[in-house]
Amino acid sequence: MADLTLRPADHAPVPEKGALAVELVDRDTDAALVGVWLSAYEHASVHTQRSHQKEARRFLAWLEVVKGPDPEALPKVTGEDVNRYVAFLGNP
Repeated sequence: MADLTLRPADHAPVPEKGALAVELVDRDTDAALVGVWLSAYEHASVHTQRSHQKEARRFLAWLEVVKGPDPEALPKVTGEDVNRYVAFLGNP
């Protein structure tokens, strides 16, 4: 399995509270996309940040097992993939 080092993106915009903001421009790997997502939580507690990083790594690891290695798998995730992951979480 790939080594997934996930960190908040240094220059990623932080969405306003309650806003749904997804910026996929110039993000060419899943780790970079997750970094953008994690940046939205830069003011959250350290525990929240660690939890989100852990869950992101878990989802990406599951995605790699199910779909095979692909550093750009996140943009290809479907609703069915999410449903399968949720089912997996209920019965790993």
